[in-house]
Amino acid sequence: MAEAVVGWLVCPIIKIVVEKAASDRMKWMGDGVSKALERLRNTLLHLQTVASAVQLRGSTDRCRNLRSWLQQLMDAVYEAQDVLDNFDDSVPHPESSAVRFGKRILGADERVNRLKDVVAKLEAIDAGSSTMLSATETIAAASVSRQPSGSNHTGPMRPDEDAVVGREKELQEMVSWLVDTPDADAKPVSVPIAAIWGHGGMGKTTLAQLLFKDQKKVSSRKSLLVIDDVWIWNREDMDMTGIGFRAMWDKVLAPLRHGESRGSKIVVTTRQKIVATTLKAREFYLGDLPDNDIWSLFTRYAFGDGNVDKQSPELQGIGRKIAEKLRGSPLLAKAVGQMLGGRRREDHWRNVLEMDGFDDVSKTLELCYQNLPEHLQPCFAICSLFPKNWRFKRDKLVKIWMALDFIQPTSGKAQLEDVGSEYFDQLVDSDTVAQLKSRCDLKRLRTLLILKNPSSSLDQLPGDFFTDLKGLRVLSLEGCNIIHLSERIGNLKYLRYLALCKSITKLPQALTKLYRLQTFSSPKGSGLEVLEDIVNLTCLRHLDMDTSKITGIGKLIHLQGSVKFHVKNEKGHTLGDLDGMSSLRKELHIKNLDVVTKQEEACQAGLNKKENVKVLELEWNSTGKSVPSVEAEVLDGLEPHQYVKRKQEVLPPLGQLPCLKVLHLKEMCSVKEIGCEFYGTNPIAFPYLEELEFDDMPQWVEWTQEEKSTDMFPKLRKLKLLNCPELIKLMHKQQLESISILTLRNCQDVKFEELRVLTSLKRLQISHSSINDEQLCTCLRGLQALTWLEISNCNNITCLPQMESSDCLTKLHELHIQQCSEFSSLHPMPSFEALESILIENCSKITVKSFPTNFNSNTTLRKLSIMNCAELESLPSGFPSSLQVLHLIGCKPNLMNQLQLKDGPEWDKVASIPIKQIR
Repeated sequence: MAEAVVGWLVCPIIKIVVEKAASDRMKWMGDGVSKALERLRNTLLHLQTVASAVQLRGSTDRCRNLRSWLQQLMDAVYEAQDVLDNFDDSVPHPESSAVRFGKRILGADERVNRLKDVVAKLEAIDAGSSTMLSATETIAAASVSRQPSGSNHTGPMRPDEDAVVGREKELQEMVSWLVDTPDADAKPVSVPIAAIWGHGGMGKTTLAQLLFKDQKKVSSRKSLLVIDDVWIWNREDMDMTGIGFRAMWDKVLAPLRHGESRGSKIVVTTRQKIVATTLKAREFYLGDLPDNDIWSLFTRYAFGDGNVDKQSPELQGIGRKIAEKLRGSPLLAKAVGQMLGGRRREDHWRNVLEMDGFDDVSKTLELCYQNLPEHLQPCFAICSLFPKNWRFKRDKLVKIWMALDFIQPTSGKAQLEDVGSEYFDQLVDSDTVAQLKSRCDLKRLRTLLILKNPSSSLDQLPGDFFTDLKGLRVLSLEGCNIIHLSERIGNLKYLRYLALCKSITKLPQALTKLYRLQTFSSPKGSGLEVLEDIVNLTCLRHLDMDTSKITGIGKLIHLQGSVKFHVKNEKGHTLGDLDGMSSLRKELHIKNLDVVTKQEEACQAGLNKKENVKVLELEWNSTGKSVPSVEAEVLDGLEPHQYVKRKQEVLPPLGQLPCLKVLHLKEMCSVKEIGCEFYGTNPIAFPYLEELEFDDMPQWVEWTQEEKSTDMFPKLRKLKLLNCPELIKLMHKQQLESISILTLRNCQDVKFEELRVLTSLKRLQISHSSINDEQLCTCLRGLQALTWLEISNCNNITCLPQMESSDCLTKLHELHIQQCSEFSSLHPMPSFEALESILIENCSKITVKSFPTNFNSNTTLRKLSIMNCAELESLPSGFPSSLQVLHLIGCKPNLMNQLQLKDGPEWDKVASIPIKQIR
């Protein structure tokens, strides 16, 4: 496995080193260095071609010399990467630039000499590459000659009858689509496209190949274009509309729109449903094969032409158990069948059955790897270091990739973290990470992760640990229980990522010499003592520890993540220290602001420049000596960037905005009361507001208005109160009487009887509420204008309310009852004299007895929809003569079967209804 991963990494690492050698910061070097860099680039580019050929032919697993050559190349490439890193002048150097320049002239510059040495080493390796390439071709040719007709490769299966196993239906549907010709009189708009999509190894390419067997059904004037393995990778391609992607395809397909294209078709295969959706293609999804088909496919490759029944019952039994664990994958059935076909011994098959993975792990990983875009390949290879079923954390993985130079900056202002996050999403979308099966180790360590193991722990590191691993870029000790960290950690001068365990409470001074460190992490609650010189690590981007005690943290201008800053009247703790930290993201918590006495001092923090900060928390100590006017001036000086989320207990006077029409307030988690401060001091508050929404305000209790306040919300029409579970008191009647649309979701304590005053209300939605039958009845009384009502996820509602003739809902036309588990009765329906449409969905207690006895006498009902009411096994004896549309979906199987046969007493009840949807 180690050789496999080395083989995967060598080409991407070469690309990284070549780009680093050509970077702008290397161009200032003298002629000797420039010439050496040019030789380095040319040599590496040629070696990359050779290594790629070796990798694609899969030759290393059959030739020890090739494996040795590949490992030798990898070592030299890593050494070249180390040498180029030494030229990074952003890292403090023990010698002055003048001394280094003098040494370079005299030929005594160690960095230049090492560069020339590594170039010579790579040129020597390159000199033997022709021999290695010839060996690769010889092995590949010999392998082909030895293989039987059932090829051992893991690509598409042969387009023969064996490959059709389990896909006969899909093939028939595709052939029908292929030979279907549009109406001769119809004007062609575009060439029809079909997309075969599904996970890797499901037979998409094979199915596309099989279509060519039916070409005889397509006339000579028709074209069939098959485009295999289509992906969307770029950020621009993955936009919400897909416009860019579609426009690109329009250009590709433009030639087919000229000349005689009627009847021509296009087939694409893809793992991404978004490809099919964006192309507006006819979709053919290939899912897991049933167990019987997997067994049939497995036996064809495991037993060849031999009859399965001729095999011993014991071998057949083991084989069936293996087939059951192949997860419905044709590719795995083929691969495992081929692997076992040559060794039909029961002991061998039992050993395979007990394995965690049945396909050759490195082969499957290599297949996944080669299908990835180049920029994702090294990221995927690093994922294989983790144990099976490991739960990857996006942020941690991205930081590791950054430490290994796997994330390359893009044009524009995108941070490396953002680009890495996009890489993570692309890997998840590609479904490759999910296919990782096993753990592998790299002998030439760039990355060392010591993970938590419940059965054992590491209490001490070997004495020569930091001496032997000088090339480490990533070191995680999170799974250890060590207490002391050796001063020798200073030898890891290329280290970019360091994660400690909780048992380490004191740091060696040498750690402050790791100038390339980007990420330093210590678990919460470890009580780690902070080193004074930690601020010398100016490349730090992520500091996962308590930052409040760090003096001079302002030197860490690349720092991101969350930061706590305690203001003091001391050097290194003033607000001015924050000015240069414009890369901060997530949360910024500033404490002890009571020591700040001037607005000018507050402005020095430069908060208005920190556009990536998501949450800003400002804290004053309650000393009893504060001056409100001074604090107000300081607060003005701490004005954040417009994108910052503020933790706020009092809402600003938004009522003074004269032209505001729509207002949505969300996640105001500290607000407990909304009152006069929200409305402002104008004669009319919110004069033009039409739509108001409050969402996710868990502590909001009361919505009040002082008597002296004037008019408010004169034009408010739509009000949404969502996830306000503590809200009890609403505004006074006169502020709500103009509302025509009201939505209440998860507002458990609202006094529903107060809703009777909403005389203009036309649409009412109540969901996720504890409202009961009595409260609902009281709420609806007086709502004479109501035309639409929806009740959902209200488990205390058991029946429709009985409305008296004096206050019945004379204008209610549409009623929805959804996900109400206790709802069981429609008997009061006649009191809703204007009802035209009813939807009852996911109400498990609805039966034929739920309907009123005189249901057929209703004269207004035109549409009835009953969906997923699993206990409804029979229909009412009669339906209203006015009923025009009936939807019956997902009710009791016996009832649905009778109706779908269109015969019998249940069908007779609905036969006369003009429009019916029954499934």
